[in-house]
Amino acid sequence: MKTRGQRSEVRGQLRESALISDLRPLTSSSPGESALVDQYLHLVRSVCSNLAINLPAHVDRDDLYSNGLLGLIYALRKFKPDPNATLETYARIRIRGAILDGLRAADWIPRLIHKKARKVERIIIELEREHGRAPLPAEIAKALHITLATYERWEQEIRPPQFYYLDAPPLDLEGDSHYETQPEVTDHNQETPSEHAQRNESSAMLVARLNALPDKQRHVLWLFYFKGMRLWEIAGLCCVAECRVSQIHHEGLDSLARNPEVRRHRAAGLTSDLRPLTSFPA
Repeated sequence: MKTRGQRSEVRGQLRESALISDLRPLTSSSPGESALVDQYLHLVRSVCSNLAINLPAHVDRDDLYSNGLLGLIYALRKFKPDPNATLETYARIRIRGAILDGLRAADWIPRLIHKKARKVERIIIELEREHGRAPLPAEIAKALHITLATYERWEQEIRPPQFYYLDAPPLDLEGDSHYETQPEVTDHNQETPSEHAQRNESSAMLVARLNALPDKQRHVLWLFYFKGMRLWEIAGLCCVAECRVSQIHHEGLDSLARNPEVRRHRAAGLTSDLRPLTSFPA
């Protein structure tokens, strides 16, 4: 005769089996899927926490959780009720497998390198036990039955990569940060926001001054600086002598140079060339 606890356990297994049977064929819209996912979601958190202990800090915990959740859903869809196996045990195996598969897929290091690293690590541990000290590279190479040059090459291959986050904040005072930050990398060819704003201001001012020039000067400057035409080409287009075009060109530049606002911007090094000002109208 079964005890009350045994009868309660049997009823729980029957309810679980009934929910699982409702999921066949299981789809994302099955009525029992959401209930079972909520019921066993703690397994995903548990397996993720256990695996994350031995993983490097750069591994995204959210990715582990997402892969584990997929493993749980797969387990719910593939599990067949069996008196000798529980859904929880089966789900843990599937969740762990899905997370490990995700880690392998995201790992760009070949398996051969991992194999070398494990072999070297095992030899180092054995030599440390034997000699009571850190082994020398020559001793490790001899135990691996390879040359010292080959071992040095292995060292370069199996050296763990370092991950730097350019947008990460600096380490806090307590040193609780789980990642390393790269020293600031400055692109000297890239304008800073302040320089960009000053350049826009200078461009707008210079375009306004150009628009205030006489038509001939404005037209010659536009053709020369923005259309890339040479003086003799402008002369042919305007049906005038090249010397006359050169004269108009210099007059236009002199008119700009005499403008106080242009001189102020030129002193700041913001109006050394007219070519970037592509908004100048024809």
